[in-house]
Amino acid sequence: MKDVLEPHGELLPVVYSSENEAPKEGAIFNPLKVVPTNERTSTKDSFGEVASLFFDTEEVIFKTDFDDYFGLYCSNEFQRFIKANELTGLEMRENLASNEAQINTRM
Repeated sequence: MKDVLEPHGELLPVVYSSENEAPKEGAIFNPLKVVPTNERTSTKDSFGEVASLFFDTEEVIFKTDFDDYFGLYCSNEFQRFIKANELTGLEMRENLASNEAQINTRM
């Protein structure tokens, strides 16, 4: 996973544990690629919330200023990688303006 993520951001080292476990090392991914939305098809509603969101990019994993850098977006290629390797801890949606999970890879 490190090889896939590292070119697109930074991996920040962390140490974590629970009450009955020894500390473990891990990383938090901070994406550094910022991609503009397709201005013709991306819209916001009257409250300033994202109503539709489209990208014209080949980036693998990125953020956008259109949603104030709130979301983390990825390519179909990255989604296939996550599924093929049965990775967990992520919630992915194909409808980028929806709150309903469509591809659920939660832990």
